Amino acid sequence: MNTQRHRATWYRQSVVWLAALLYAMSVVGCVVTIIVASRAADPPLAIGDGLRVAGMPLTRAPPPRP
Repeated sequence: MNTQRHRATWYRQSVVWLAALLYAMSVVGCVVTIIVASRAADPPLAIGDGLRVAGMPLTRAPPPRP
């Protein structure tokens, strides 16, 4: 019975190690993504003339000249 209890300890379970490895890899992936994203500069937005919401102008465009 002592050997069975010894085998059932948590550090002998491969599923626990697999879960810990997957968790560590996901945390490292998040950190790497944050680091890479912080190094990339966002280009400034070209507002242009007039207000825009989600890239759509809020006023009508003037009619085209003939």
